[in-house]
Amino acid sequence: MAVHILEVTFQFRTYQPGQSYETGDDHTGFVMGQACGDMVYLSAGTTNGRAGKISTADMVDIALKLQAKGYRRIQMHRLKGHTMPFGRIILEGEIDNLWELNFHDLPTHRTSRLVQRVFVANALT
Repeated sequence: MAVHILEVTFQFRTYQPGQSYETGDDHTGFVMGQACGDMVYLSAGTTNGRAGKISTADMVDIALKLQAKGYRRIQMHRLKGHTMPFGRIILEGEIDNLWELNFHDLPTHRTSRLVQRVFVANALT
C-alpha cells in the first residue's frame, strides 16, 4: 500500500529576536494556518491566555516561509478597523473583512523598498 501525506495545517510561533523554538524560549505570538491549494488561511491564536501579537516583521517571516514551500497567497479575517500587513480587502463583511496578501502583488504596495526587494527576490515565477 502507498501512503501520501499532505501538509494542510500549520502552527506559527513568533519569538523575540535571538529567541527560538529550538532553545525552548516563550513565544510572543501564535497563529494557526490551514492550506488550500496555493493559499494558506491564517487564524489568530493566543499566548498565555492573551491575544497573540503578530507584527509586520512576523508577517513578512511567515510569508517568506510559506512562499518557500510553494504557496502564493495568505488570507485572514480581521475585524473592521484592523488590517493585515501588506494585504488588501477582498470581501467586506458587516463585522469583519476578508484580507489577502498575494505575494505577486507586493511590489505594487506602498511598502518599504527593503521589504519589496526581499519579496521580489523570492517571488515565484
